[in-house]
Amino acid sequence: MSALRQLTEVKFDGVSARQLAHLQLPQLKRLVASIWRYKNRDLPYQTEQQEDEPEQAATPPFQLQLGHLTALSYLECRASVRLSSDVFSVSLRSVNWTYDYEGNSLACSVQPLLKLPSLEQLNMKFFERPPAVEELQQLASLQHLSSVSLTDYYATNTPVARVEQAWGALPLEHLELNGRAPDRPNQCTPNSVLMPAVALQVLSRMTQLESLTLSAGRHTKMFWGKGLLLEATFAQLAAVLQPLTALQRLTLKSLALLSDTVPEQQMPSHLDTPEQAAGELMQQQLQEGVAAADGEQRATIWEVLQFKPGCYHSAAGMLVLSSVICSLPFLTALQLQLPVRLQPTALQAGALQQLNQQLVQTLQGCRIDSMECLLADRGHGHVWAASGPSQSWD
Repeated sequence: MSALRQLTEVKFDGVSARQLAHLQLPQLKRLVASIWRYKNRDLPYQTEQQEDEPEQAATPPFQLQLGHLTALSYLECRASVRLSSDVFSVSLRSVNWTYDYEGNSLACSVQPLLKLPSLEQLNMKFFERPPAVEELQQLASLQHLSSVSLTDYYATNTPVARVEQAWGALPLEHLELNGRAPDRPNQCTPNSVLMPAVALQVLSRMTQLESLTLSAGRHTKMFWGKGLLLEATFAQLAAVLQPLTALQRLTLKSLALLSDTVPEQQMPSHLDTPEQAAGELMQQQLQEGVAAADGEQRATIWEVLQFKPGCYHSAAGMLVLSSVICSLPFLTALQLQLPVRLQPTALQAGALQQLNQQLVQTLQGCRIDSMECLLADRGHGHVWAASGPSQSWD
């Protein structure tokens, strides 16, 4: 038994909260566990009690007590709700928490996290309803937090769209925001999570970021109708990224962007090339910033995702974004996977070939070691695809 007390890492595939309260491992530094809260789940292989049985409904969940594990620095928990009364070890520096289904309607709380003065890394995934927005915003009090990853598989629009006051107030170096559309057929939720203009404004001020991921989920493929909607055009997204000069890794995956086409009669006659058009568009939209769209513009967000007629992205906007990405001085890894909608004239062979050449020329000037790029039109396939070091492209 004395040898067991020397353990520094432990993994439990299934363990009850009561059992963890009696865990005597004074040197334990890493704990990975699936934690059960109710009496009928004290043993992981025991048959689960039906949700409508009265015993579980009347039995409060067991509190998680980890304060006695004074050497614990890493905690990874799966399939477990987090209660406001839970007690974590104050020595924790990294928490990876997945809130999965437990057959109850208990609210998940961030209160135990707020008592961790040394917390540096936080990764939270929600398969059930996440904490209230007001609770999530309290994460701003964790002043040593430098890395945050929030994934909302429940599709409530909460972590991605409404907690910018929290992560925007922190000196973050790593930020990952994943959204996902609901699979529940009876849920009257929009097809995709919306990241509003106000959140993008906050993001543009996070100049300490070294790694940024905005994604519809790690495993979501484009054109399933499940994208992360941004209240920005290509050029406005470029304006958001331009100040983030410390970025080393950038992932933009399955993001639906606002249309930015300008009627031909409104285009300045002196803009003879796409490069000139891109420069004009960048200047115009940098001046406009990422101000909130009015009601009519907001309607186009859903139209962009559904690729309805009349909503198009311009080649100039794509060139603006690629140019700004290339200007980030420390960027070494890029994953760019964006659905686009081009006007029929832009999809003609000559115009499409010209756009490809311009995109390649723009990004060949970068020194990016790892690059995976894909721009694709739903009706016409790949508009542009490239991978590998940028210097190796033809």
